[in-house]
Parts: sequence; structure tokens; C-alpha cells
Amino acid sequence: MISLEQAKQLVDLLEQDKQQEADELVMMIQGGSERKVLQEVGALTRDLHDALTELVTTLA
Repeated sequence: MISLEQAKQLVDLLEQDKQQEADELVMMIQGGSERKVLQEVGALTRDLHDALTELVTTLA
């Protein structure tokens, strides 16, 4: 998610015709979101692994 401060910074960069810097800011913002998604996927994977391990142990 983009913060108000980041949005203002992006608008300022675009108004100053600093397209390259604006693009870099957008990439940085996107990167943060991707990390959060990957962390969530990792947590879900660990939970699934634990649940399956417990199921196999229970059935054995």
C-alpha cells in the first residue's frame, strides 16, 4: 500500500518531470508489497506443512 507521503513525493517528481526518479519510487513501493505477499505465502506454507505433519503423525 502506498502512503500519503509517498503519493505526494510521486506527484512532486512527476510535476518536476523527473520520470526516472518517479519510476524508481514506484518500483520501491511495489517491492515492499511483494515482500509482504511473499512473507504471507511463507507463513501459509509453514502452517500447511505443520498441519500435514500433525495429520500424518495422528494417522500413523
